[in-house]
Amino acid sequence: MPTGAITEHFSWGEARCQCGKCTGWGDPHIEDSIRQTAEWAEEVRAALGNWPMRVNSWYRCAAWNKQVGGATNSQHLWGKAIDFTLKDLSPATVQKMLKARWPNLIKGLGSYRGFTHIDRRDGEPALWRG
Repeated sequence: MPTGAITEHFSWGEARCQCGKCTGWGDPHIEDSIRQTAEWAEEVRAALGNWPMRVNSWYRCAAWNKQVGGATNSQHLWGKAIDFTLKDLSPATVQKMLKARWPNLIKGLGSYRGFTHIDRRDGEPALWRG
């Protein structure tokens, strides 16, 4: 598993699956996708006024995704999604700010009570409340 920084504000530690025993690490497609997501997340961070993002979930292996109740086609499985919070800004405020960027910057935007889900999915954009 790579270590250290991916971009200025995001690290491999933040991106790793929380199960602690993934088989996805080492897959060059997953690692490349995570790099692309980190670069995109820098744009999202800038759009939010450069508030530090606290990553709750990024890449998930299939077993962990199932355990946490993730969608069977979750963008987390490919490292294309991030669930996060911002210190001092409520998820509702963050979601309102990002909704103005949907679907140009944010392709998938999930509004949850305790966090915000963003993703860079291919295909049709999606907007939902969880």
